[in-house]
Amino acid sequence: MSDQKLLEHSERMARQEERMNTHQAKYESALDRMRADMERLRADMAKRDADAAKRDRDNTRWLVGIWVAGILIIGAWVRWVAMIN
Repeated sequence: MSDQKLLEHSERMARQEERMNTHQAKYESALDRMRADMERLRADMAKRDADAAKRDRDNTRWLVGIWVAGILIIGAWVRWVAMIN
């Protein structure tokens, strides 16, 4: 190969390498943004799960309270009916 051809080839290789480095930087930047989005999503999901657990606990308390109140009302009614007879 002549020196001119070798120089042209080296320059072309340098441009290719520069373009590859540019693309790699873009891809790494996109991956970093995606990782940040995933972390935000994980945090949002953890918060949602904690809120759901709190709602479930509150709903269970209401349900138990309603059952207890119902049993007490039925017991009072049965006692009242027994007193009348």
